Amino acid sequence: MTGGFTTSWPARRKSCALPGGCGYRKPLPDTSCSNVPVPNPVRGTPTGRRIWSSRWTSGPTAKKEAIAFVGPARAGKTFALLIGGLAYFVTCDPGDYLIVHMAENTARKFSKDELARSHRHSPELAARLSPYASDDNVFDKRYKNGMLLKLAWPSINQLSGDTLRYVALTDYDRYLESIDGAGDAFRWGASASKR
Repeated sequence: MTGGFTTSWPARRKSCALPGGCGYRKPLPDTSCSNVPVPNPVRGTPTGRRIWSSRWTSGPTAKKEAIAFVGPARAGKTFALLIGGLAYFVTCDPGDYLIVHMAENTARKFSKDELARSHRHSPELAARLSPYASDDNVFDKRYKNGMLLKLAWPSINQLSGDTLRYVALTDYDRYLESIDGAGDAFRWGASASKR
């Protein structure tokens, strides 16, 4: 499995809770594409178009609590699901968001490359980032609406103790079957979003 996503998705609100926010619930691919510049190779490929058009429109609801997506390498999965999801959560449906990478160094690389680039090139995301330097570091980012983005790796300390609305697990096939002897990462991620 390449990535997994779980959330405690409450009943869908009819409008955005942010002052000056989206005003109504836009489809996630529309929000993501309008708030984060999408690289042409991602949007232009058949796989990229399918990810943008169908992955999130069939997102978690009261009947579905998780999405698992398996796809080919270099098809835009990370950008579509993680960065696109972040753009949507920050602008239209805020809630604390945990992205679990396969190791600490890959979480750091994602933060310094993909995430920093997305904030730098998206005026909408940059404007919503907290102005305080202590709220913007490698593994944690806080936004003006109070939303917290955490980057972590498979460790029982990283996956327990927090109450989160959204949890994404990347490169799940590279995780150990049992995290620190306490069970699989998917179960811990799902329980973090249900507390």
